[in-house]
Amino acid sequence: LKEQGNAAFSRGEYEEAVRLFTRAIQADPSSSVLFSNRSAAHAAMKSFQQALQDGRKALQLQPRWAKAYSRIAVAHFGLKQYVEAAAAYEKGLKCDPLSTVCKQGVQQARERLQQLDEKEAKTGKHTFRKRKTAEDAKGEGNMGDAKRGKQPKRASGGQGTTQKGVGSLLSFDDE
Repeated sequence: LKEQGNAAFSRGEYEEAVRLFTRAIQADPSSSVLFSNRSAAHAAMKSFQQALQDGRKALQLQPRWAKAYSRIAVAHFGLKQYVEAAAAYEKGLKCDPLSTVCKQGVQQARERLQQLDEKEAKTGKHTFRKRKTAEDAKGEGNMGDAKRGKQPKRASGGQGTTQKGVGSLLSFDDE
């Protein structure tokens, strides 16, 4: 099932990939790779909330796995939660300092935050929100507000997610 899901993903058949990964998870619910792969398929379909859930489950099953942090980060990026995305990528880099996906992702998240700041400055539309730093976003390991049922604060506004955004960060490995 995993191989079939990988093949469906590679063909761009993301709904089929999700279905196959779900069946594989039912057979082996302890596989972090299956949750990670399903997270990628959800993100490819722009189902970022589901992608985030699967990324978190992959991390729970395999703590300190850079790939799981990158799945979480892609979901946050798709949800326009750029601070949280950068923080997740940074945690991934702590697990694997050579991760190209995490290096590129943290840079893209920071660029998006800077674009939002510049746009607000040009338009004079400051929201006066307290934007969390990556240090403030205490991480996906303890989940903070998310576990208490609260939505994390988001950086709002700006452009929608482009192919350069989430799409370029959706690496997929036949793990």
